[in-house]
Amino acid sequence: MTYHIGWNRDLDYALEKLPEMEACPSELYKHLLTQSQSDDVKTALVARDNEPIALLGLRRSRNRRSWEPVTNWIIPGGCIAARQGHELQALEALGNRTKIGWWRMPRRPPSGSGRDISVSPTYGMKCTADFDAYWKKTRLHLQQARKRCANFRFELDPPGATEWVVRNWDRHWRGDHGDKLGLELRLAVSDYLQPLARHATLAMYDGSDLVGGALQIAHGKTSVATVMYSRPEYKHARVGKRLMSLYFKHARDAGFDAIDIGGGHGYKSQWAPIMGERAEVTLWPTMQRPLRWASKALKKVRNMRPR
Repeated sequence: MTYHIGWNRDLDYALEKLPEMEACPSELYKHLLTQSQSDDVKTALVARDNEPIALLGLRRSRNRRSWEPVTNWIIPGGCIAARQGHELQALEALGNRTKIGWWRMPRRPPSGSGRDISVSPTYGMKCTADFDAYWKKTRLHLQQARKRCANFRFELDPPGATEWVVRNWDRHWRGDHGDKLGLELRLAVSDYLQPLARHATLAMYDGSDLVGGALQIAHGKTSVATVMYSRPEYKHARVGKRLMSLYFKHARDAGFDAIDIGGGHGYKSQWAPIMGERAEVTLWPTMQRPLRWASKALKKVRNMRPR
């Protein structure tokens, strides 16, 4: 395994030889690995007998105690360029504590020594399904949202909307300091994929004011919801609900076979049934495994305390 500063022919050769990630073309992956000059981004090449096994683009996590792929929770599917079945082994070869979003992968991450794996459901449905019938069954009561947003304007990919949604979403969930590097990476992905019709931003306006938006990315024939934001002062108008219902219908009209709205929040079961699962994986290097065991033991003791 070798680290590389800047781009070179060895990395071009590896990118050419390794399988392309379905949702991240090789040209985009190269752009993500080279666009940031930050010390918080590094590139590593894992090879065997001078043939590439994996090309890894990593960024330091926001808490600065671990690393993660530059595509983490931004692009669905494979998170690094690697030969099939070698993703986790390649990441473990780095010898760093690494956090990975195992998202829309064909199988669960294999268990192993030094791997913490937490699995949770994801929600979605086929575009041939009767959306309104499911929403009626889960009592979403969308009539009020439709009525209150009746005079709002809906647009697809208007200029500036993607950045507005991403920046406000980041500020909402991460505070004023946000995640500058994560913003750069997410916007770079949007800018590259949108002209290829593999990324779309749904925006809602009250007159000339942008009040909410939702982003989707194509993963094969599935439309995957990524980021959604609506202005808090428009909560009474149920902008978030209206956006979500329009997202479902846009995905169907755009010719997708299925919709995946992800997981992590229980409310998503109101919009779609369980369709799959995702996993959060932490890889612990050998030297840090005593710390991992101590952390688990402390957590167990805390959970045993009477409340």
